Amino acid sequence: MKASEIKQAVCTQLGISEFEYDQEVFNSGVHFIEFVIEDMEYILRVISYNKKYWAWWHNQFQLADMRLLASGITKIEWFDNHTPAGTLVYPADSLFEETYKEMAHKITQEAELC
Repeated sequence: MKASEIKQAVCTQLGISEFEYDQEVFNSGVHFIEFVIEDMEYILRVISYNKKYWAWWHNQFQLADMRLLASGITKIEWFDNHTPAGTLVYPADSLFEETYKEMAHKITQEAELC
């Protein structure tokens, strides 16, 4: 199934708008970062703007949606299942390594401006 087909199937089955769907993808993605990273606000901000993180997150969200659609879930169950604790896989270490390099580069640039 294509990403757009999964999204449409979820919206149709649960009676939610595409906006509600997109909002849940975003909110659950941010909550996942907070769950994994915890009290590291700067790193959290950097990762939350990382395109590769969001590509990975969308993929995980769609895989979960395909699994949930097959089980005939309700709207409440759909929201409850998109939590950090409900995520079955974590991003590859390379995603975090790249993010740390990006963060270190930004910190270095900021320090040079001072």
